[in-house]
Amino acid sequence: MKSVWTLQIDRDVQGDVLILALRGRLGTASAGDLLEAVVQAIDDGGFRAILVDLEGVDYMSSAGLIALDASAGRIHGAGGRLAVSGACDPVRLVLEFGELTKDVPIEPSRAAGLERLRSSL
Repeated sequence: MKSVWTLQIDRDVQGDVLILALRGRLGTASAGDLLEAVVQAIDDGGFRAILVDLEGVDYMSSAGLIALDASAGRIHGAGGRLAVSGACDPVRLVLEFGELTKDVPIEPSRAAGLERLRSSL
C-alpha cells in the first residue's frame, strides 16, 4: 500500500498580509499546491505580503524548498514580500541548508513574521 502525504493550506488575512498556514508534509506531491496558492494570492487577491506559516509542517523535501524559493521569486517580481514562520528544527535545517534564508526572512513565530512583513510595507 502506497502512503500519501498530504498538505493542507489554510488562508487567513491579517490587514494587508495573507497568511498561508500549512499543515502536513511539504514534498514532491504537494509543493505545487503551495506555489499555486501563492500565485493565486498575487494574481487574484492582489496580495503583496504573504506569510507562509510552517508550524504545522513536520517534513519538507527539496521540492518544498524549491516551491518556497519560486514563491518568493513570484512575489518579489510583483513588488511584494514573503516571509516564513514557525518552522520546526528539521524543517528549519532544510531552509538553512538550501540557503533560502538569504532571500526570505524566517521568523520563529507567526507574530514575528507578521511584524517583519508589516515593517517592510
